[in-house]
Amino acid sequence: MINTPFRAGTAAIVVALFGVGLVLMSRGQLMFAGLSFLGASILIYLRESRL
Repeated sequence: MINTPFRAGTAAIVVALFGVGLVLMSRGQLMFAGLSFLGASILIYLRESRL
């Protein structure tokens, strides 16, 4: 396992990506919102499986 501050940092990035996705979705930019949610999901997967 990687150190805890790094894992906490990746969790903060995931929260930021979800926030960006929600803002983009509310503005009607659905493709970019979907990419933001996809990036957050991939980062969650990598955090749980590799970090």
